[in-house]
Amino acid sequence: MSAEIKQTTLCYLEKDGKYLMLYRNKKKADANEGKWIAVGGKFEKGESPEECMKREVFEETGLEVKRYRYAGVVTFLSDTWPTEMMHLFVCNEFAGNEITCSEGELRWVLKEDVPKLPMWEGDRLFLKLLVDEEPFFSLKLRYEGESLVEAKLNGECLVENKLPAKIYQHFKGELYRILGEAFDSESGEATIIYQALYGEKKIWVRPKKMFFENVERNGKIFPRFKLLEK
Repeated sequence: MSAEIKQTTLCYLEKDGKYLMLYRNKKKADANEGKWIAVGGKFEKGESPEECMKREVFEETGLEVKRYRYAGVVTFLSDTWPTEMMHLFVCNEFAGNEITCSEGELRWVLKEDVPKLPMWEGDRLFLKLLVDEEPFFSLKLRYEGESLVEAKLNGECLVENKLPAKIYQHFKGELYRILGEAFDSESGEATIIYQALYGEKKIWVRPKKMFFENVERNGKIFPRFKLLEK
């Protein structure tokens, strides 16, 4: 029998270019302790994702959801915490008076400042999808400890910590060595850090998607960087 998957919701309440964020600093044994997240929580028996989201928002903020968008599903895998499937919502119409949350500190934060807060790396990925109003999506995030080691959007790889090689040849002929992988602090986008093996041996950064994409020149298609050493 397969292991049970925890079902949760997360809702980003939005107004005046801000999201309502929750700094988790009050619960014991909290996987999110010390991090900023949106509001939400676990399903209760018989609840749909929408019902759970509305209840959790009201319990944690005192606000009643009026209008919302069901944005996607995020599957979390971890070597520390149980597998979780989180249903992601955005709400831009609500009513009521905000209350003090028993699980942490609530604060309205400008959207562009939210990715700068201490949070899970994967949260930055789906935050960008929300800001870009990506159609309903499925995002898989796998962690080792607090390190994001894999991310797949609609089945396509966004992040993989085990790079396939170290040395590549650019289509123009120059050689480069991959030094590692990093994530943009603003957008969460995966980037490749690589060093030229010629001249001053400068170090460069390029979006991972662009590094591994194909290019077309003179009617021919070939990798931007070709693998030379495994």
